[in-house]
Amino acid sequence: MNKISSAQHDIVFDSLSSGELMNYLKKLPSVDKVFVLTDDNTSKLCLPKFLSAHPSFNSFLVLEFEYGEENKTIETCKHIWQALLEMGATRNSV
Repeated sequence: MNKISSAQHDIVFDSLSSGELMNYLKKLPSVDKVFVLTDDNTSKLCLPKFLSAHPSFNSFLVLEFEYGEENKTIETCKHIWQALLEMGATRNSV
């Protein structure tokens, strides 16, 4: 597993198995909700396979935005942040 660390956050990436991902999430202190951010193409093509990989993944909350470079904007970020607030994201959310 590869990790990029900052003072407050870790970014973990690798071809983890579903069990490894769940073990990693269980080690994090006080995780209250897990969010999956995806574009609509990835949502159609990959998300069902990802969510079916482990029973606990069905409790993950999905945020979807439109694909394309034109949607990688501050305005899209504002919509994502608003959706996170409306879905009850906290500082303990992943």
